[in-house]
Amino acid sequence: MDLLEYQGKDLYRASGLPVPHGFVVSSAVEAKDAVEKLGGQAVLKIQVATGHRGQRGGIQKVDKESAEERAAELFELKLDGHKSKQLLVEEIVSIEQELYLAIMLDRQERSLQLMLSRAGGVSVEEAAEQEGVLRIPMPIAASEHKKVLRVLGGKESAAIDMLGKLEQLVRSYDALLVEVNPLARTTQGDFMLLDSKITIDDNALYRQPEIAALQMLGTKDEQAAHEAGFSFVELGGTVAVIGNGAGLVMATLDALDRAGAKPANFLDVGGGAQADKTRKAVQVALAQPHIKALFVNIFGGITRADEVARGLAEALLALDVSVPVIVRLAGNGAATGKEILEKQGIATFDDMEEAAQTAAQKAKQAQQ
Repeated sequence: MDLLEYQGKDLYRASGLPVPHGFVVSSAVEAKDAVEKLGGQAVLKIQVATGHRGQRGGIQKVDKESAEERAAELFELKLDGHKSKQLLVEEIVSIEQELYLAIMLDRQERSLQLMLSRAGGVSVEEAAEQEGVLRIPMPIAASEHKKVLRVLGGKESAAIDMLGKLEQLVRSYDALLVEVNPLARTTQGDFMLLDSKITIDDNALYRQPEIAALQMLGTKDEQAAHEAGFSFVELGGTVAVIGNGAGLVMATLDALDRAGAKPANFLDVGGGAQADKTRKAVQVALAQPHIKALFVNIFGGITRADEVARGLAEALLALDVSVPVIVRLAGNGAATGKEILEKQGIATFDDMEEAAQTAAQKAKQAQQ
């Protein structure tokens, strides 16, 4: 589960970590008021779970005269199919240097890894190639302290305190990744966490009820999907996508992209999807008004393909679906599943790429 920036910074504050003073607002007028409270100049940041916001116009410095107009523009800005429902309005911090810091779970090493670079900010990938990235296992061994402190600079006590609190945050909240880019070293030698990217382990959400509750802050359709037990993300395209397993759904999105179509959403029904669950998945996936086709990609394993086909056939009849439906079935129960769907006039495919091309064509025809 990926947290929005302001949600991650709430965890930073609760852990005693330094973040800029700011406000979360839901309208352009509120943004203008927040800028005035911050002294007449501030930074506006869209709150969407996607990267490179600064490079794509999602972060803007404003004064009180331009705040309302710029905020209105940011509320209309769409990045990777997402519009921001809220803006984070923050004070402008006096920075000596922008750094990069991340703590991530290294599954191969079965440990946390600290990643540091003197190159931080919007072009961190390119800059890090020149500056390099220091990787250190955590907890940090005494022999590695000097290396870490040389990269961070600033006050030694502030650096040690920050790293200790960040490591504790990762462990306390079952985080797979905590990334701070940029991490600011101030002119006084202290540190300020200017951004937040936190990924929480979905398998540990039962231990994190307060974090799990943040899922309900998504769109109405995303809320309905989470309540039904689906992994669901709106993507803004025209082809709705249902699959069983995150890897298969991601491969389906890639196949659609190669075929020239844009996915409307990502819906993973998970393992063991029975007929009733499939019906609910169709209802959620087709709830958005701009959808022109539905692509269902199922590999039968734990989930029998014929069970999914039965639920899909029932759903299409009950919901009176008007968009073209493209189905690819493979694996356990696929032969029976194809018979069920073909009796209802729904063509099925063995090959995912062929199915994706058909879905792209159908969606394009529906738009003409």
